[in-house]
Amino acid sequence: MPKRPSKSPTPLNESKRRQVETPEEIMEVVLHSTSDEEDLGHFSDDSDDPTLRIQEMSSGSDSSDSEEERGKSGKTGTIFDASRNPPVSSTVPVPSDLADILPEPSGSNPLPDPFLQPSLSVPNPSLIIWQDDKPTIPPIPFTGNPGLKVKPPGTDPIHYFLMLAAIELMELIVARTNAYAHRLISAATAPRARILQWRDITVADFKKFLGLIYLMGHVVLPSHYHYWRQIFPYNFPTFPSVMSRDRFLRILRCLHFAEPPPTNSQVEPVNKIRPLLNFFHDKMESVYYPQKELSIHEAAMHKYGLKLYMLSQPNGLVLKILVTGSKDQHVSKRHAAKVVRYLIDNMLKVGHSIYADNLYNSVPLAHELLKDNTYLTGTLAKKRKDNPPEVIESKLNPGELKEKFTDKGISVFKWRAKRDVIMVSSEFDGHMESIQVKGKDSQKPEAIINYNKFIGGVDRSDQLLAYCPFERKTLRWYAKVGIHIFHIIMNNSYQLFQKNTGSNMKLLDFRDRVIVELLGGPPQLPEPVIHPAVAVHLPSKVSHAEKKRCRRCYEKKKRKDVQIICPRCPGKPGLCMEPCFREFHNYP
Repeated sequence: MPKRPSKSPTPLNESKRRQVETPEEIMEVVLHSTSDEEDLGHFSDDSDDPTLRIQEMSSGSDSSDSEEERGKSGKTGTIFDASRNPPVSSTVPVPSDLADILPEPSGSNPLPDPFLQPSLSVPNPSLIIWQDDKPTIPPIPFTGNPGLKVKPPGTDPIHYFLMLAAIELMELIVARTNAYAHRLISAATAPRARILQWRDITVADFKKFLGLIYLMGHVVLPSHYHYWRQIFPYNFPTFPSVMSRDRFLRILRCLHFAEPPPTNSQVEPVNKIRPLLNFFHDKMESVYYPQKELSIHEAAMHKYGLKLYMLSQPNGLVLKILVTGSKDQHVSKRHAAKVVRYLIDNMLKVGHSIYADNLYNSVPLAHELLKDNTYLTGTLAKKRKDNPPEVIESKLNPGELKEKFTDKGISVFKWRAKRDVIMVSSEFDGHMESIQVKGKDSQKPEAIINYNKFIGGVDRSDQLLAYCPFERKTLRWYAKVGIHIFHIIMNNSYQLFQKNTGSNMKLLDFRDRVIVELLGGPPQLPEPVIHPAVAVHLPSKVSHAEKKRCRRCYEKKKRKDVQIICPRCPGKPGLCMEPCFREFHNYP
């Protein structure tokens, strides 16, 4: 790579040099030096940052400090030296003539924790030494205890569902929904606005509402209104017998998961579903510990400028969800690595094997996770700065493989089948193994075999969600994401039910039984009322010798002998069982 031309540093004002003292020399290198490519750090996978990065301190991190204590220079920065391992930081006042270079404070509504942490400590690319032979590294044992931590009160599907969608969560949503409804009522100006007919909901009402939401995934109709239509072929008795149409639509309109923000206040959109996400994470962490192999992938639902990242097991059990906005200012620096660290933050140092695609993987990330006794395996983008050029630039024939190792045992290899595949793994290497492909023997690298086996967790979750979809364009984004999470809760409860009961019940049957319980069971139909004043004539059969002519057929000038008579009618007339007996008595 050609070197950038160096520029002579611009001297700073002597008075400001005395104010900053020793750290000023570092600031001068940061802001004015662009010497070699070797001096450039690697804090970001997608941008050329200087060796020394300046990161603003959070405005809310030390609210007790006054402006005078922060210095007269106007801003305070934290300096990170990427050329050292680990990074060395020092806090210094920033001169006022450098204030325009530093970013403005991010505001009072922070994003999730991973985007407010300092940059990850990664090895300098100039210090990564690639070698042909794999070093001898002892394997990391898996010390986790997979399985349920808490047993549900019973073995029915509803018990597993309520273990995740607990009553506490429903009470929270009921309180937030009622509060938001009252805000809409106070803001209503039309005298006949529909929201004025609002009645506060209870947990029982929310269960019925949630049951109807799930049922709509089974019976897909063009709009919500079709479920309550009384004309053929849309006359479904279940929906109107459980809840009126207007009541359902009002709950859907006011559905809320967080406290309504103050009027005209600017908050992060993700905060509208933050309580639901936090409850989901805490509940999954408290009731279940996952298996060794986990996968990270972007979920299929990423509308309204939001992205959903999920950590899941290969069978589709979702463990953690991260929702970010595409316009967030905090996600530009090593965003993919921060996503991985956030999702597996509470599962480090246990020996997990993480599988991810080339959106997330890099050699520095593999080094970072290896320090925390966590493996990383997956495809690798060929334009990552830290990739070994001997592997990336190699030209291979079908079946050939080119591989390099770091001193920590991290493997980066390129293997060509029908096309080139670049992999990075801290657990496996390019060792070839025999497998069966369409009944034929084939050779594949061990890392690719395991990657194909364990990467499909989120895809399996999306597949289960696609069986019973509930997508409405009229829903507000937070309501759609919230309902999406409730569908994930249903699928998670099904996975736990299958694993712990050994049942082979299908997903649709599991959902049906949960829906019946949420709706309160089948409706009690009124028994038919028989008025005692109205005498009901019943047919009676006589012997062959007592046969009579059918009186109704006789009136039609037909002769037919029958053994059926009506004992209550005068003369006990003979009648054919059908249709003469019914027509003679004018029965419907």
